[in-house]
Amino acid sequence: MSKMRTKSKNFVKLGANLPLQTISPLQHREADFTMDTANSIGSIIDSTRNIHTAVDRISKIVTTLRSFRRPIQSVK
Repeated sequence: MSKMRTKSKNFVKLGANLPLQTISPLQHREADFTMDTANSIGSIIDSTRNIHTAVDRISKIVTTLRSFRRPIQSVK
């Protein structure tokens, strides 16, 4: 995969909507480091979304299970 395609995918992953003129500084000699860092941040954002979704689902499951629990009857 070409470097420009990788950079483009990283921008999309980060949700960056930048004009082409803004991207031109990424021709800098440290651009690869910058893009690797941006890719890592994008991965963290994706992971955070997944965690949030999982917590939301578990919360709904726990709430549903609590609504179905039976009251404990006292032993006589």
